[in-house]
Amino acid sequence: MIYLDHAATSPLCAEAREAMNSAMDWFGNPSSLHTAGRQSKNLIDIAREYVTGAMGCGFPELVFTSGGTEAANLALVGLALANETSRRKIVLSAIEHHCVHGPALLLSKLGYEIVDCPVTRESCFDLDRLRELVDDNTLVVGMMSVNNETGFIQPIAEAVEIAHEKGALFFCDNVQGFRKGINNPVDQGADLVSVSAHKINGPKGIGALYVRPGTKIKPLISGGGQEREQRGGTENLFGVVGFGAACTVGCCDVRPMRDFFWDALAEAGGVPTVPAREKLLGTHAHFRFPTVDSGTLLIRLDREGICASGGSACSSGAAEPSHVLKACGFKSWECNEGIRFSFGRGNTMDDAQRAAEIVTRVVDELRVRR
Repeated sequence: MIYLDHAATSPLCAEAREAMNSAMDWFGNPSSLHTAGRQSKNLIDIAREYVTGAMGCGFPELVFTSGGTEAANLALVGLALANETSRRKIVLSAIEHHCVHGPALLLSKLGYEIVDCPVTRESCFDLDRLRELVDDNTLVVGMMSVNNETGFIQPIAEAVEIAHEKGALFFCDNVQGFRKGINNPVDQGADLVSVSAHKINGPKGIGALYVRPGTKIKPLISGGGQEREQRGGTENLFGVVGFGAACTVGCCDVRPMRDFFWDALAEAGGVPTVPAREKLLGTHAHFRFPTVDSGTLLIRLDREGICASGGSACSSGAAEPSHVLKACGFKSWECNEGIRFSFGRGNTMDDAQRAAEIVTRVVDELRVRR
């Protein structure tokens, strides 16, 4: 099997696996004052140091969550619950992940105005339109650091500046960009930043939210004083430990294999969704193969041992075309031709070469059958 769907999830690294296995011996509740509890709390504190170091923030600014989705919900809904101002407008990019659009829909039912900022054909935020949309009634602007489907690296610093000029806060979904060699949204001034462990070879079921000092949010899960009273419930010790260990592993450069694979697909008639690959993470290759349905192609590739995706893993089972490609201006039939390949730790140049050969052959076979 050749796994080219790291943007959906990544395999657990050896360091995280070893750390989690070792933590299995420590069963104490981290909130308990006895020795067993203190031992568990010490493990969490060590892991928190690793995660905050990777995020570029301090201990009190980090809230552990069950993943990126909960972190996004805590950011938006928690912010709205704590809102004591008259600001009732939320501006999001049209290509945000469903974990961001979901809580926004909930807030719209509670009286908030949700406005989508359009994007360019390349899936880049339209900063001119953003400047027009953000006003004195805007509570928060929410925009991802990297689009999960196309891999486009967004101009977060400029967007943060636009939000702050109007007194609005800025939330950045950094799940796809975390530890991928891009500029840190925390350093760029974002007030709230969400990340997830399983995108960086850590375990599933654990994520975190950065909350800039002075930014007020209310917990969505009450019942305990954990995480400085911002997220109730006994901590996921093994998940936190695995997350911390994953943050200590050096980043890997898969761009050379991605570029080789990209060139091979382009020669075979594939059309890159974003032609300027220097604007993308070095992990992503999102292509369309004209006249070839992506669903059919994915099934054939799976039979050949290639794991890829038709879009966001959280919604790839849906019948609707990609909302990202639709927002970029692609026609419905073009959206149905899109397929995402994403490289990561464990991939080799041999994988790239073999996968390119298989994709080229399968695409040719499907075109002949038409």
